[in-house]
Amino acid sequence: MLCARFGAAVGLVVLLGALVGAQDNRGKKIDPPKQMEGPVKTVDSKDADAPYVTITVKRMQPTSKEDVLQEVDKDFRFRVTASTKIVGLDGKPDKLRLKGLKTGDRVRIEYKDDLALEVKKLPPK
Repeated sequence: MLCARFGAAVGLVVLLGALVGAQDNRGKKIDPPKQMEGPVKTVDSKDADAPYVTITVKRMQPTSKEDVLQEVDKDFRFRVTASTKIVGLDGKPDKLRLKGLKTGDRVRIEYKDDLALEVKKLPPK
């Protein structure tokens, strides 16, 4: 009698542990891609294996004065592959791909590390 209750209690603990472990694995998600927005500075497509797009982004940087920030332009370079989506102003894929991007065009880039996943043209301000 005592052995049956003890066995049931151990079984219940094991079952609860399995359920908690399954919840922990489901809660861990893959990091979503990050986004940056700014004007195109350069499009380097000389090397067919690794073309790059460089954009200029405005960032707030601390100064020597306390609680004072200044706006600074910073360039970010992203690698563009064949799987990178390049979307035009109309929301459809751009047939010209990198050739359709010109210096000064505003774009939003979704990226992971330095790899651009999507380059989307934005209307001018």
